[in-house]
Amino acid sequence: MKNRCVICLAGVLAAFFCLAGISQARVVQDSEYGFEITVPDNWRTNSFVDGTDRVWALVAPDRNATVRIRAFQAPSGLTMPLLITAFETHVLKDAQRLTLEPYTLNGIAGQMAGYKAKFDNIDVGIGCFYTIQKQKAYIVWSMIPVALFQARSAEADAILNTFTLSGFGPPARPRQDRPRHREHSDDRPFGPGAGFRYQALSVDDSHFEFLYPAHFRRFQQSEGQSQWADPNAPQDRRVVMVVQTMSRGMGNSLQSVHDQLARQVKNNSAARLQRSSRLSVNGIAAYELRFTLDQRNERKYFSYLVLDIQGPNVATVSFVGPESLHDEMQQHFEKLKDSVRQTKTSDVHAPPPAPDGDCRRIGEVYTDGTGDRRTKKRGGTYLTISKQDIAPGASIGIRVLSGNFSYVTVHARYEGGIWKTAYQGPLRDLPVSRHFQSYLQEARCTHLVVSVNGAHEVYDPAACRAQVNLCP
Repeated sequence: MKNRCVICLAGVLAAFFCLAGISQARVVQDSEYGFEITVPDNWRTNSFVDGTDRVWALVAPDRNATVRIRAFQAPSGLTMPLLITAFETHVLKDAQRLTLEPYTLNGIAGQMAGYKAKFDNIDVGIGCFYTIQKQKAYIVWSMIPVALFQARSAEADAILNTFTLSGFGPPARPRQDRPRHREHSDDRPFGPGAGFRYQALSVDDSHFEFLYPAHFRRFQQSEGQSQWADPNAPQDRRVVMVVQTMSRGMGNSLQSVHDQLARQVKNNSAARLQRSSRLSVNGIAAYELRFTLDQRNERKYFSYLVLDIQGPNVATVSFVGPESLHDEMQQHFEKLKDSVRQTKTSDVHAPPPAPDGDCRRIGEVYTDGTGDRRTKKRGGTYLTISKQDIAPGASIGIRVLSGNFSYVTVHARYEGGIWKTAYQGPLRDLPVSRHFQSYLQEARCTHLVVSVNGAHEVYDPAACRAQVNLCP
């Protein structure tokens, strides 16, 4: 799995509290265009025609999160680049594209893009999934205020991840979540005459693996999340395993993921927190959370392990099951804790190779780990690059020397002390023509300002040192 863009973060909770086939959700279907999407009961839905396009608007009760689907008959010769350009030109207009990459959603091949924009003078983040299938074009997109992104992205992502088209099954098993035989896979008895065999699941993009029930099969896959269960068990009488990875580049950490999960449990009147403890599992810093959720006169049990894996992502592995299968669920969870291990140390902790070719070293930026997100000019330092030194065809390269790199921020600085955010995200190779040329062409722009793990002289409490290069 690639790191999620700022719009595409996988949520820790939404799969169960919002959707996941449980109560308080409904399916919205469009028979003309052959799609469906699952929406919480308290969200408002509206369908209308915009020109020749069918549009569905799904809006949260407080209007701070929206998901929309736009579908239309694809004219002859419509390609993915043309579709994206048309939508950016006529609908998103002044939005700044942050990322664009291939993406498969529930077996549907397409492109996923992330944007930053203003809507009613509010900074918002937008995530768009584009696809053309069977002479029809589809755009599924979400919009959340940037200030509420951490609190609301899980809810919107979970809805977007339920979008399906008729005739499309679950995607082929991805490379990153693949079962792999391990010699010490074993059986452990459970109940009279019962037993479970376990095998290894390797999560390649986050460099960890663990043992899981060998009879489980993956039944749902989306960016950053996979769900597994016994395919022969009734849907309401089975244990479900969920594996999730969340990008550090989008501000996720062991503590923030734990806190968000615990907060949403405490804020849900049907949920009861049973345990929340910090621990170390096989040398990996982790949190264990256990809670219950009452639904339709039935109690479900949840066990979460939040893992501080070395690398670009924070990970969670969780099990949920009905009260009647509580013992089985806990057996699988204990096997997880016994077996989870780091498979590779992230290369962000090792000195990188020297810059290639004619790249020129500009200087270094760093954070020392003492930033508190409130106090300016403490916990790190930035680097300035004069506009006169930046050729239109150049690229700014970030080479991590030590520590945990989460994201880079590049501001355009103007006469009078004004800073504008030109880029913020996990990329380390930033072509000037793509990201900064429009800012540099403004007469009052004088410099680009580069920092890591922070912005506007406010730094995260995560130590990192990086070299900044200018490459032709």
